Amino acid sequence: MSLTVEKCMSLPAFRHAKIVAGYGGITQSVESITVLEYAGDISLISSDLFLNHEMCITCFASIKDDVDAQCAVIRKMKEIGVCAIVLYYIGIFLPTLDERLISTANEVDLPLICMPSNRINFRYGEAINDVIFAISRNQEKDLNIISEMFERISALPEGIRTLRRVLQMISDRFHSSFFLINQNGTLVSDGQWPQSANWNYQKIVSTFLVDEYPISTVRQVPLILDGKEVHITHASVLPERNPQMHLFAVDEQASITFDHVSRAAELIALFMNISNYTLEETTPEMIIRSIISNDSLRARELAAKHHINLSNIQNMWVLNKKRGQGSDFDNKRELGNIVFDVRRFFRNKDKWVLADISGNSIIVFFQASSFADLDTNMGEELLEQLDISGYKMNLIRCNNTPEMQSARDSYQLIEKYFDTARVIYPERSIFDSYDMRFAERLRLIISNAGTALSRYLYTLEPIRQGGNYEMLLETLAVYLLDAESNSQQAADLLNVHKNTIRYRMKQIQECFTCDITQMPLASELYDAVALQRLLKKE
Repeated sequence: MSLTVEKCMSLPAFRHAKIVAGYGGITQSVESITVLEYAGDISLISSDLFLNHEMCITCFASIKDDVDAQCAVIRKMKEIGVCAIVLYYIGIFLPTLDERLISTANEVDLPLICMPSNRINFRYGEAINDVIFAISRNQEKDLNIISEMFERISALPEGIRTLRRVLQMISDRFHSSFFLINQNGTLVSDGQWPQSANWNYQKIVSTFLVDEYPISTVRQVPLILDGKEVHITHASVLPERNPQMHLFAVDEQASITFDHVSRAAELIALFMNISNYTLEETTPEMIIRSIISNDSLRARELAAKHHINLSNIQNMWVLNKKRGQGSDFDNKRELGNIVFDVRRFFRNKDKWVLADISGNSIIVFFQASSFADLDTNMGEELLEQLDISGYKMNLIRCNNTPEMQSARDSYQLIEKYFDTARVIYPERSIFDSYDMRFAERLRLIISNAGTALSRYLYTLEPIRQGGNYEMLLETLAVYLLDAESNSQQAADLLNVHKNTIRYRMKQIQECFTCDITQMPLASELYDAVALQRLLKKE
């Protein structure tokens, strides 16, 4: 059994600690422990620095007076796979534990563990030693890593469930570097320990993947690599739909065994079989998966191989099916047909495009037109053609995303908040990244509740004073959110005459005794009716 967050609470260093939030995540396994010293720039918090299923200790010293930044760190930590945050020195460095921090941790199910307040004699090192000792003791008892690690891999978001992530998780587990190499001696993927290591794997290839070397005997064979003596262990990887590959472990401590490497090879083959990964799948569309999974190195390698200039990726569109019936297999098959139609649509427009399936969506990368209106019209035309083919789709446009990181961030925003945006705008088929940010902002207001939410909803109070307030509120919501302030569109949606809409809007105007189309009241009303629609849905 793996060490979990819940089990850590029984360790001596955690005797006086309390889990104050995120109880839904206490069964997560703990594979490592680290310290967050500086959180002033959230972009620095990434999977390159923090490991999956890693416990993180901090006192938020660099952002002790910024609760919004603390909440942002909580969300980011959850996103990259941190399993728990241990908060020290409350009342010393961190003034208080804000309720918004607790609310955020509960929202994302990230355990927030607090050491006793106003106590300077609780040391980071005690928790670090206890957790590391417990992890080591647990790993000594359990050599059967297959089921445990595969469960962890399956729990990862699809966007980061990649072969490289699997190799990195294996590397983290055994504290050794692993290289997956095909029959031609080409690197397929790797995971290095520590992550800053940059071993010359080509020397491994030139030493062991030669005809005269008996590869089956490579078990803790000494080798001078980059000026340091290391030990190399080999195991064959035998996936069902791929030729045999070679897994090499580079061990600086001579601690890893052939059994360990064999189990790692078995896990890689299992992952490749279930995820339908094939070595032949190095098409240009693989660039999309590499960008979304934050594997920029792989994206650049694929781009170079296929002679693609990544600067051409300026626009990202995401297509989502409107809610419908059918099995997961049927949905995947239908998405495959839609991808084919999307590629053909862009080819007919003489436009360069990359399009592929990601989860239950289709991601499209293409070069922006000289005039933005052309791309806007093209989006409407694409949905019309797909509708004719029998595919009811939503389109989310993320234009002007020249950097790979911005494209990945936009996709993650869509994954998190598109369902919210669809509740706010049920009549729409076309969305953009600003709609996702608006949905994110409203969701944060609701999750934090308190005075901010009350203040927004109080904006509608003048309307509620009348006897027909429910009808007026519905009319205002449709007019602002669905009809884009167009009386005729609102009338069509509510199945009334246009003059009825005008009369109701005049009644609303009289409630406020001022022009409701002028800022800032117009903006406050827009936010308020959107929040009301979300709350009503829930």
